[in-house]
Amino acid sequence: MLYLPIADQLATFIAHSPTRQLLRNKATSSGEIRIIFDGSVVKEKYFGDNDLVCVLYVDGFRPYIHSVVSITIVHLVLMNLPDDKMYKNENMLQASIIPTSSHDDNLDSFLAPLIQEMKQLESRGIDVLCDNGVERHYTANLVMATGDIPGCASLCHHSGHMSYYGCRICLIKGQRLESPKSVSRRESNDTSSAGYGMYFPGEAGPPRLEYDFRTGDKEHNIKSPSPFTELQSFSGSGPFFFGCDEMHLYGCNIGPGVFAWLTNPILRAPYLLNKAQKISVSNAIKKSIPTWPGTFEGIIKDVMNTTKDSRAVDFIALLQYVVPTIVIDQLEATNCPKEAISALACLVKACSLSLSWKITTADIESINEAVKSWHNYTVDNIPKNLQTVCLHYLHHVPEVLRLYGPLRGIGARCMERSVGLFDKMIKSTKIPGVNAGNQLKMVAASRFQTRTNKQEIIELEGVDPEATRSQVIYYGDRTSNEPELWGPHLAEMTTDDFADTYNLTHYLRNYWVRVRKVLPGSLPLLKKNIHVGKRLNFNEISYDCKLPLRTEKHGTFIKLELPVDMNAYGGLASEDRSEPRVFFGEALLFFWSSVHGG
Repeated sequence: MLYLPIADQLATFIAHSPTRQLLRNKATSSGEIRIIFDGSVVKEKYFGDNDLVCVLYVDGFRPYIHSVVSITIVHLVLMNLPDDKMYKNENMLQASIIPTSSHDDNLDSFLAPLIQEMKQLESRGIDVLCDNGVERHYTANLVMATGDIPGCASLCHHSGHMSYYGCRICLIKGQRLESPKSVSRRESNDTSSAGYGMYFPGEAGPPRLEYDFRTGDKEHNIKSPSPFTELQSFSGSGPFFFGCDEMHLYGCNIGPGVFAWLTNPILRAPYLLNKAQKISVSNAIKKSIPTWPGTFEGIIKDVMNTTKDSRAVDFIALLQYVVPTIVIDQLEATNCPKEAISALACLVKACSLSLSWKITTADIESINEAVKSWHNYTVDNIPKNLQTVCLHYLHHVPEVLRLYGPLRGIGARCMERSVGLFDKMIKSTKIPGVNAGNQLKMVAASRFQTRTNKQEIIELEGVDPEATRSQVIYYGDRTSNEPELWGPHLAEMTTDDFADTYNLTHYLRNYWVRVRKVLPGSLPLLKKNIHVGKRLNFNEISYDCKLPLRTEKHGTFIKLELPVDMNAYGGLASEDRSEPRVFFGEALLFFWSSVHGG
């Protein structure tokens, strides 16, 4: 196994001024929980700008189809970096690639160097001689170690979700029940053997204590002490130190499970759709595909017939946008009980709110109430052998949000990207461990070069970074709240270019007359030059328009609140009485213009 010391990798960020200036404590004072620094775990430790905060991810994969070879990546993210740079490939760290599964009991021996190093980094810190000749002292703190459910079980020495105490966060006792597939199979063939699974209906149990992970709790399936409890940063987080990944929770389990309830009769869920309804849902999805905004991370696919090639992010998009609209419309048209529909809406609400990038205490309370409503309905109305550990983990999502901030900010999507990268790079079938180590060194060197040399090249060539930035972003006025025009198709054009298409000059004159409150004849000449862009960034939200005009995509619909003069037909002498009114329409063009004299 090859291990790249974390201290050496962090030193490359600290030593160079361009990256060092990006490292800071990002806690906000707005009252919203936007990042991990706003969560109580990090906030209560009072970290400063020289205290680095790290999150560790582990995940295993098989580099070859039908291979017994397993590889586990140990991946770290430096949370002090700006949000738009934190998850860029060149800014993420890989400590090691382990030639074993992440579920093996011997994972601790491979993680021992990392844990020992993190203990030194959080207590003694690291002194780095920077590029300006100044020696600076930093500490590094590991505040979370996470992954998918089996990976987390390995990190905290939990027996896993198939044990009786299968939740690593609370002490709910599972029920060993025959699975739906087994029940269906044995109904048609009495001689077949039964298959069982572990299910967790009902309310959450008493929370596990930090002490359980420090000493082990074999009675409740904590096999032995977790080595991560040796870290000072473990204190205060308890079982939540091992995280809760939204992609695996919603995209790999709850999302596919909901659509299985809709389509699979052997599950005997109250949400089963008949053939005609499935066709209606499929047709509605297909017809709506052109209208989905391009900002969606997932692809809206027709999963009523097949889930082949559907990814976790696709199921998350389906759960957020298709279930509360198209699916619930079909359920309301059937004999599905209103209580069942309301419970499903609560489940979707909890998932959607918890996936927000900004969370308030009111949002957390809403999620908590929605989860309670869902589970109150499932007690007597959903078969117990459908209530898996993933549905149970919804009980703990509000507390994860309070402790660590939005799930999207601590999710393992970045880990999956790294798995995809190394999965393609490992070619050797004879010595895959050595091959993986060589690729790890090459990737680390490449990322170091990208981080450091990029700035040096710009300085050597005398290129102004703002000039480069202006090629993709246009500012009308460099203030914090000023809208920004974004590419592609960022260009300087004239109003004449859109005279035939939109009669743009006419509408511009009307706009400036209203804004300046002057008569049309008193309006200064319009400047013909305008700046045009495909996207608009306003109040931290990105909007898309129909540019280029030939595009057939329709994901550009918007809701606007505009002032309307209620005395518009009262003549020039009438008083202007503007009131806000809501309009729905399509964004055709984003541009910036001005008039002479201002």
